[in-house]
Amino acid sequence: MNRYIAVTTLALSTAACSGPHYGVNLSSKAFLPAKGNAQPLGLAEFAPDATMFETPVGFRKAAHLTDPVKLTLAGKDFNFATGDQFAGANIYGKSASLIPRSAAIFCGNERMNAFKALTAFSTLGMSSLLNRTGNSTQVCLIDSENDASFDKAILSGAKRAEDVAPVAISPVGYDTAFNDVMAGESIGRIIYRGKTGMIGGHISFDLQVVESGTPLVFDNVRRKVDIKSLPQEVSLMGTKFTVQSYDPATGKIKVDIANGFREGDYGLTTTTRTSYIPIYVPR
Repeated sequence: MNRYIAVTTLALSTAACSGPHYGVNLSSKAFLPAKGNAQPLGLAEFAPDATMFETPVGFRKAAHLTDPVKLTLAGKDFNFATGDQFAGANIYGKSASLIPRSAAIFCGNERMNAFKALTAFSTLGMSSLLNRTGNSTQVCLIDSENDASFDKAILSGAKRAEDVAPVAISPVGYDTAFNDVMAGESIGRIIYRGKTGMIGGHISFDLQVVESGTPLVFDNVRRKVDIKSLPQEVSLMGTKFTVQSYDPATGKIKVDIANGFREGDYGLTTTTRTSYIPIYVPR
């Protein structure tokens, strides 16, 4: 189940009659510490703004092209290279019935799609592009026969009826990967921020997640610890450690680490103010 939720109550109530032709639910995203370096355990010391833990992040299911692909969707040209990553996906929306239910579907990472769209901008004016698509588009490749070969493509965000039907493409093979690190810089971190706040009676720890080079912005993920309450145990997005002491002269802390990041799905809930609230589901 994809845990990226970006809808409001109003959107939910109107989706049935005015929803998109295609909506995309990508494969679950996960912290994948086994794909990265060993994380610290036991006693450790950290200065302000130091990274305490880090882990690669990726998709539970993805596909990598075995050949390059060039295609035109909604008047836009898209070029994908051998090895490019597409995340496993489910498609919903008014036109989802045009895709066989048994088909395997993989869609471009929405963080990488902005880069790929530069090709489209160079071949089609911006105003023309937005006339035919919404602000958010993703190329999705379809394996109609489940034979590890893509034979059709769609563009989520297409608005015109003539742009909605799946487009036949020359068959291109792909390799399926599980627990696949996202392309580009894709990493999760827990960072010790030191003494924070106007009064400064506490120290803070932040979650940072970068997906394909794009930092996510969170609203309420900072974990604060009252200096006067030390030692104190902290649990944050699967990590667990005890802050033993704080040095006011240097801002350094001494901690006893029980565990760093553990493998588990993560996601984002978007509030009506479009503020991200991270969630973590251990594996």
